[in-house]
Amino acid sequence: IKGAWTEVASENQVYEFGSEQTDTSQDSSISSLNVPLTLREQIIGELHLEGHEEWTPEEQGLVEAIATQAALAMENARLLEESQQVATREKLVSDITNKIWSSPNAEFILQTAIKELGQALRADDAVIQMKME
Repeated sequence: IKGAWTEVASENQVYEFGSEQTDTSQDSSISSLNVPLTLREQIIGELHLEGHEEWTPEEQGLVEAIATQAALAMENARLLEESQQVATREKLVSDITNKIWSSPNAEFILQTAIKELGQALRADDAVIQMKME
């Protein structure tokens, strides 16, 4: 889990909601609530809420339940994105392999391989050098 979320966490993304009616910048009666976004006993983020009232146990429970569900939904979305990337890469490998196998001789195989790899990787230049040692 930690490795998978390291890249996301390194971006230090912050999502905010602020009521237009509330200016908490200089109010000393602010009550805050911090709830970690936990996934398999690892913290991947935090929910921070501020308000003028103390948070009731029911409200704290609600925030904790939402934090749990949000962490699970985020993990599901990350896994889906990861599997889509793997599927895309595997399709690319399959497509290039099929083109290589349909080439009639060694010269066309090498030309096809370098052309397809260059295009797939958006390379400016690509070279295959044959060398026997």
